[in-house]
Amino acid sequence: MKATIVLLLSGLVLVGSLAVTGWWATGNSSSRPQQPLGAEAWTSVVAAIAPNLDRADVPDPASASPAAVAAFVHRLTPRQRGELVRLAPATIGNLDGVPITMRYQANESVLAGTAPRAVENTLTVASASNVRKDRTTDVRPGRTLAYDPRGDGRVVQVLGDLDRAKHIAVLVPGSKWRGPDILRWPHGRRLSPLANAVELQRSAGPDTAVVVWLGYDAPERIDMAAVGSARAIAGAPALRRFLQSLPAAHTTLICHSYGSVVCGRAAAGSPVDEIVAIGSPGLDANSVAGLHTDARVWAARTADDPIQITPPVRIFGLGHGTSPVNPAFGAHVFRTGTITGHDQYLQAGSESLENITRIVVGRDAEVTLR
Repeated sequence: MKATIVLLLSGLVLVGSLAVTGWWATGNSSSRPQQPLGAEAWTSVVAAIAPNLDRADVPDPASASPAAVAAFVHRLTPRQRGELVRLAPATIGNLDGVPITMRYQANESVLAGTAPRAVENTLTVASASNVRKDRTTDVRPGRTLAYDPRGDGRVVQVLGDLDRAKHIAVLVPGSKWRGPDILRWPHGRRLSPLANAVELQRSAGPDTAVVVWLGYDAPERIDMAAVGSARAIAGAPALRRFLQSLPAAHTTLICHSYGSVVCGRAAAGSPVDEIVAIGSPGLDANSVAGLHTDARVWAARTADDPIQITPPVRIFGLGHGTSPVNPAFGAHVFRTGTITGHDQYLQAGSESLENITRIVVGRDAEVTLR
């Protein structure tokens, strides 16, 4: 009891001290949505390839819904679609609602011309099933569905057949991850979200597509940006729009660390069946009801995960609310087995990975609850 009180008081002191300079976390320009790549030339490019198209039918890349984008592309001839990929690859490659194959082609074109040296020699793509279990292959698994090199970089990488999958899992990473880190393969000493995706897809099987979604500007470290919600607020509309663009399938949102704050902000209006929060500091809500979602909500945290020192409060816009593993939150809390720390929730052979796999493939009754 005494340890709990000390932990809570220390957390409150931390949040209180951070609140004094909370304006930085909410006012930083990196927390504001960016204009889509190539947006300035978009209208003229479309006019050049489809001069007879009504300008009212041309979607704004910054605001158009995936349905509106899909309807626009449907009006184009195959030749016009090919020209759009050739002349506006950066925009097409990041535009939710564009057919998946067009986006793959566009991003492969962009990566071939602008990829940083760290990923230039790993541009070949492959399915996760072709990656050797020892992960020593230089072939990066999956295909790139979105790529924006600006700032820290934003990337969406897909393993499996997204168009035909019966189950889709979307992994949302947390703090300290950048675009080049997601694309780098082999992943190096730090276990990457892409390596986690390989393990999950191997565990779930060929009927499952696994997506690594880093479509927001994650906090660079555990600092003011991580304690605040500005990055999550800015990223949530992009995540929601991406989820709305996915093919119909049983869809699970798997949110790690600060990524769970983004998921909590994006939950309302997102067509997902399951939300899994692992190693979460909170979802900016005090209960499942506060997420305003019909999805089933799951949560897990290892006994020694340092995220547990995060105070379960929100003060002056800082902190992320009740921990999702707290019974009062109302999530289904599952066991993690023998794994330790903050980054091992998708470790091969672990009870944690087995439970997450069961959720992803719709075998909820087999999940071992805490």
